[in-house]
Amino acid sequence: GPGTVIDEVIRAAGGQNVVTSKVSGDRVTPEQVISFAPDVIVCSPELVAPLKALPGFAQGVPAIIKNRFYSGDNSSPLVRPGPRLGAAKRALHSFLYPGTP
Repeated sequence: GPGTVIDEVIRAAGGQNVVTSKVSGDRVTPEQVISFAPDVIVCSPELVAPLKALPGFAQGVPAIIKNRFYSGDNSSPLVRPGPRLGAAKRALHSFLYPGTP
């Protein structure tokens, strides 16, 4: 949601965080994900397969339809401030906009 480290990095990388309000317990429900209709999902690698398996996701979530997950080692610096935050922003930008500096 807004005001988080990941929100700031997403915006600095040229993306738009579709979670525009605080969510209960910092968790997004499956219904919210479908309604947000994200083009990219930023998550840890262990969440990719379960997200793909959720009912309605394969048909209604553009990120899942296009298999656009930003996960793995590249996503971990996004959740907490640190010296790798600048590199994380650049890597996310490259993922969002391939072929651009």
